[in-house]
Amino acid sequence: MLGTAGCASTAPITYPQPRPTVPVADPAPPPALPPDMSVLAQQGPYLPDAYLTICTGHVTNAPPLAGDGTVDYSPLIVVNNQVVLASIPTNNACLSSGFGRRNGSPHEGIDLKSRPPTMVFSSGPGIIRRVGRDNGYGLNVVIDHGSGVATRYAHLSRVEPGIAEGVVIGFGQALGLMGQSGNATAIHVHYEVLVGQWGARGVWDLTATNPFSWPAYDPGGSIG
Repeated sequence: MLGTAGCASTAPITYPQPRPTVPVADPAPPPALPPDMSVLAQQGPYLPDAYLTICTGHVTNAPPLAGDGTVDYSPLIVVNNQVVLASIPTNNACLSSGFGRRNGSPHEGIDLKSRPPTMVFSSGPGIIRRVGRDNGYGLNVVIDHGSGVATRYAHLSRVEPGIAEGVVIGFGQALGLMGQSGNATAIHVHYEVLVGQWGARGVWDLTATNPFSWPAYDPGGSIG
């Protein structure tokens, strides 16, 4: 169901990545949910990288690139005009697969790879709805952010202590380490931004969207 492949490398990837020659501002954390929401957990240490590179090799469904060769993306996005999320949930990673058709099959998320494997963080505050092993996804975590928005973090090698279903979590809290569980050919994290209403099938009633397709978060704009 989910063919998540690491990218073929012709040269080893080294981290931390060198910054582009054009200076970029590091993004600030997204704002907390409105006071009338029940999710008020403490914010974690994660800040998304201000730039993202493509892994060495051929990425068939790579998204558009900026002038400096990095992925043309916004570190913080607004989903459904209500929920602010990080568009990637880990640091010092390269993109090994984009969203959309790949080798004739749909790829309903993005794949992020790093060496050594890095920690995966919650991309927004919410309630953990799923922690477990599922066909294809391996060990994965699903967070419900409210307003019909959820995120999935798949192929983890382990989850952090305290990460369990029903736990309220803040933005940028550690979820677990990227890995190769499930249908994965290399160590990475498969990340999905999901929209829709939870039904009898839970997360399986939601629809995967391209994280890079949502508008950038504007600190001076309005949400909702």
